[in-house]
Amino acid sequence: MSTLTQSQQDTCLYFGIGGAMLSATCLIQLLVLMAGFQLIHAFVMAVYIFAIVAYVLLARLRSTAPLLLAIELGLSLVALLSLLISGLFSLVASILFMYNLVVIAILYGGYYNRKLQADAVVRRAERDEWQGKI
Repeated sequence: MSTLTQSQQDTCLYFGIGGAMLSATCLIQLLVLMAGFQLIHAFVMAVYIFAIVAYVLLARLRSTAPLLLAIELGLSLVALLSLLISGLFSLVASILFMYNLVVIAILYGGYYNRKLQADAVVRRAERDEWQGKI
């Protein structure tokens, strides 16, 4: 029993898959363009890996995903600015930041965060109910 409608579940799934693929594209681009290893590159790489994890959690309908995506929004802004300061302009990184902004606006504007938390409570209650019976 889920508190999310099928349309809301599909929205989370598609946003999660799209965000993970876009983050992986940014990570691959960074690995290809990286001439020498610098501390900035390590930070940006960690941000992209964190983004992939956050979007996979969104696709799996986890209640922590909206919070992680909000944190990732700030981190992607810092990563984008650090890339710009180091002299690299990445259109894909800019698109990832805009994508994060839109996803966060839709998730919090449509109260997906509350529905995902309610869904987690329902799943936990159902798991606890069946704990000793199987």
